[in-house]
Amino acid sequence: FLRNVVGRIDARYASRVFRLDSTVLAALFGGDPPSVREWTATATIGTVMERQYDSLASWLTDHRHNLARQGVSRREFLIARQLARAGATVVRIAMAPPGEAQANLRDRAMADNLDFLLDSLYPGKKIVVWAHNEHIRYGPEGDSGVPFLDARIDGAWQRVGTWINARRRAETYSIGLYMHEGRHR
Repeated sequence: FLRNVVGRIDARYASRVFRLDSTVLAALFGGDPPSVREWTATATIGTVMERQYDSLASWLTDHRHNLARQGVSRREFLIARQLARAGATVVRIAMAPPGEAQANLRDRAMADNLDFLLDSLYPGKKIVVWAHNEHIRYGPEGDSGVPFLDARIDGAWQRVGTWINARRRAETYSIGLYMHEGRHR
């Protein structure tokens, strides 16, 4: 998708974007390239990839009018820019130390994607999001029985629900069924 959008005005840059994105996707979902952890273990490699995605997001913004003249719709532009931003975030998450730091980055990114859907792609529409209960909940903390999950909001894991509820309290409804060993908790 990104190669198609970028390639409408710059075929060489589109090829570089395709190599970057293919490497990241292969590392995430299997294939020959090394795992995400392996290629982000060296901060330099991860930082370069993160910057390449950030640069792509800026490039898309800077060239939006030229892209539109070449038939890239507003929707395609918005999705491409969000994919570039998400790509940088995926690399940032992979470079973060496991645990709370990764969890915070991941859940913040999921909340940012929901904001993108609500504010940019489907403004004025209602959407339903199906997610794991532990991600969509927004409190009270400390009731799951799992120490890592029960971390308090002040300095520990802030879930998608916490981010969304803070930004859109009047618009948010969460329904959760918490299960444990096949029984409702």
